[in-house]
Amino acid sequence: MKIYLAGPMSYLPQYNYPAFDKAAKRLRTAGHEVFNPADNDRDKGYSDEIKAAGGKVSPSLKRRIIQDDLLWIINHADAIAFLPGWDGKTIPPAAELSPDMLPGFKCKWEPARNSLASIYTCTWDGSGGCKIESALADWLGGFARIDIPREWIV
Repeated sequence: MKIYLAGPMSYLPQYNYPAFDKAAKRLRTAGHEVFNPADNDRDKGYSDEIKAAGGKVSPSLKRRIIQDDLLWIINHADAIAFLPGWDGKTIPPAAELSPDMLPGFKCKWEPARNSLASIYTCTWDGSGGCKIESALADWLGGFARIDIPREWIV
């Protein structure tokens, strides 16, 4: 299974990378392909860019991070795994902490019909009722939701 790993990062020590790394390791050991945002940040130099800016994330960097995350989800994800304490109301976390970046963008989990999985539903205000989940749920069939147990990351 191809899994996007979601969880809180902003304002946490080490951007919560240790928790992401532990959860990603467990999922990979179980044979899954995992998009770990912490790995992506390190691989693309985003972590260094944040450190150089004194821990601040510029709007330009936020956009690049959001683009990386959403493109991987749209192009690859079968499931989204949530670290403990992350409610999954919006993806990515940067949009929830700074909603002015994506004005009118709202997301929520909804139970899928005839399935144990949930579907991540997104809408865009002013879109005439057009829903982004058409691309995510209809085209890709929705995503399974995985809640990472706390004991995996401590």
